[in-house]
Amino acid sequence: MPSVGAFPSARLPACRATHLLRLRLTLSLSQVPTRDQIDAYLSQADSGQATPMTATSISYRISALGQVSKAFTSRQMSEHAQGAAIAVAWGSITERVMRAVASYPDRLDVHAKAVFFLHRMVSVLHMQLISAEALPRLLSLLLQPASGAAQNTVSEGCRAFCDVAVLLGNMAAQFQSAASPLLAAILPQILASNELIAGVQAMGATRAASSAAPASPQGSEIAIGGPAEELRERLDVRKATWVLLGNLMSSELDTLLGAAALGSQDTLPAVLGAALATTAEVPPDLEECKIVFRLFLFMVRKWGGGANAAEEEQQRPGFKRWVFDTMTATGLLLVLSPTFSLADAQTTLVTYEIAKVQRAAAMVYGEEYVRYIVGVSLPAVGIPADCAQAVQYAELLAAPDGIGHERAFRSFFRRLMDSRKNTASC
Repeated sequence: MPSVGAFPSARLPACRATHLLRLRLTLSLSQVPTRDQIDAYLSQADSGQATPMTATSISYRISALGQVSKAFTSRQMSEHAQGAAIAVAWGSITERVMRAVASYPDRLDVHAKAVFFLHRMVSVLHMQLISAEALPRLLSLLLQPASGAAQNTVSEGCRAFCDVAVLLGNMAAQFQSAASPLLAAILPQILASNELIAGVQAMGATRAASSAAPASPQGSEIAIGGPAEELRERLDVRKATWVLLGNLMSSELDTLLGAAALGSQDTLPAVLGAALATTAEVPPDLEECKIVFRLFLFMVRKWGGGANAAEEEQQRPGFKRWVFDTMTATGLLLVLSPTFSLADAQTTLVTYEIAKVQRAAAMVYGEEYVRYIVGVSLPAVGIPADCAQAVQYAELLAAPDGIGHERAFRSFFRRLMDSRKNTASC
């Protein structure tokens, strides 16, 4: 019998039947002994006889099974006579992986391999995975920093958060509305995460301290566990959160962000406030700004105006006012800030996202939004409503869609910035 690491190749031969037979042989040769070994290690954990080497062995075998699973897909198994039996085998292994996470709550290597394995099971088990009763509790455990992870708990918590957020985004994209019960159970924990909200609150001080610190010839300012490393990991948490919310919006799961689903009318405003706060940092992280305004674009298109405007306002009270008063002003202030250079490629991409979301708001809310942005938002940043620049802006917002529309916004902002530098007036 081959060792755990010696798996047959999974290249596609010409004949599909031969390929599927080969897959089944792969399963019988490598999966069963590995599964039995995991059972033995779990029994040791249940009896209190587990050792650090036991957890390491389980972690290795979960990873090995994840690699083997790359030879399988739910579609292949559905087309093969033995597909149901193979799916049952993978389902039983998934149950063992879930038990391993619960049995070794202080082992982040086991948790990380379990997340990798679950990513694979999204393709292998498909709906069978999403219906597993233990899955919500498993994801909740994976979100918690391991209690025995030692020195840098912030770092470990950030990494665990990001891994699970990416997994949930994958599930949302694959399962769409079928993932709603699972995501509804876990999303409040995601949004209430201390790593997200505390990370936003602490970011300004951390960034300032990191920027003000003198450069070290040894590069200690980017050492693991240092201020710059913590800054990067908190940024990763925030980006993973905004990307996950964007995946929910694009997967027809936006109802999960309603007050009823979240259990409080305060949760979504707090998250939106955290997202906006990221754009006000000096200097802002441009990649994060781009992700944030893309998320806002999804929200405006899904929740703004239309026939269901009254229902949307009840689900997300104050969202329209937030778009008018806060989101629009934040975009303008970001583009017109001294640190924002339109000559940079990243800032160009951010400008495009800001232009898209303001354009979407104009399409959704119509003339009311155009009047507001020209009469209130632009004067608030020093552009009188009756000057030529304000008129040009209104024309851009009201113009039909066409090729180069975002480029026209970028040119307008460039002229606006140049004129403010020169005259600070209309």
